[in-house]
Amino acid sequence: NIFGGVVMKEDKKIDFKTLISIGVYAVILIVSGYLLQDMKNGIGIFVSIALIGLILLVVMHSRRAVYTCIECKKEFKISPVIDLISPHNVDKKYLKCPYCGKRGWHREKR
Repeated sequence: NIFGGVVMKEDKKIDFKTLISIGVYAVILIVSGYLLQDMKNGIGIFVSIALIGLILLVVMHSRRAVYTCIECKKEFKISPVIDLISPHNVDKKYLKCPYCGKRGWHREKR
């Protein structure tokens, strides 16, 4: 993990892919912001690029992320909409388990 703990090989792959994706997104935003700054409709185009990129990142994350319930220990996936709007931190999201109904900070399985 990013706090100096022991990281398994699979974690590094997931984290590396995520970091690369976010890095590419940031570069696209910076370059498009620079290129569009003097255009008449530049802000609208920039916002569209930013939203499309954000949606792609969230969909990509929701497809690979699996959460483990803090109560029943079953694994479950969430929709891209829930992934986007749920409160979260580095490796947990505040979710409702679809199996037991427990709301809480469910950990993302890595």
